[in-house]
Amino acid sequence: MNHEQPSYRKAVLKIDCKEQNTGGIAAAKSAKQRQNLAAKRALEQGGAAAGGNAGSRDRDEIAVQYNPASIKYRASVTESDKVKYENQGNQDCQITTVSGESTVGISFSLLFHSRYSGDQSVREQMERILDMIRRSSTKQVEFAWSNIQIEGRLVSFSGEYDMFDPSGVPISGHMDMTIETSRKPEPTDKTVDTLEANS
Repeated sequence: MNHEQPSYRKAVLKIDCKEQNTGGIAAAKSAKQRQNLAAKRALEQGGAAAGGNAGSRDRDEIAVQYNPASIKYRASVTESDKVKYENQGNQDCQITTVSGESTVGISFSLLFHSRYSGDQSVREQMERILDMIRRSSTKQVEFAWSNIQIEGRLVSFSGEYDMFDPSGVPISGHMDMTIETSRKPEPTDKTVDTLEANS
């Protein structure tokens, strides 16, 4: 019997890190340093750079470890009514405008662990994500793993080092994030007289 092996996909975090064009030497140097750092990580990971060519894209990205047991979804819908009165011909009409907003949020945890003694990757990865968030003016984030993909605004963030080696280098940590996306439908007008006439 031929058993197919399950396919696994890396979790990827993308953050809108488009910076203002200052035209200065310092900005160009900073971009070059980020590209060099991405290339170095690609060599260490044995694959394509996560976030390579960051200077040519609006979004910087990084491959992350993800705990699927930590995912939390939440959704909410708000609705409001606004009533006004108008005279149409010889008849007074009450018009109700219905508007609302639907919000979907997803919360998840990113995990960071050292791979060998003296490994600095936990600090480097967590500080890189902090830098991505700091440089983002819009806080627009995209998170993708397997068939899960959500894009929205970062509304909550926290990070913590969980364990250190004897020299004080963090060897384990986690980050908790909440991404939120909202949609506002077009307002709908309802005329009370028309509804009554059709009922």
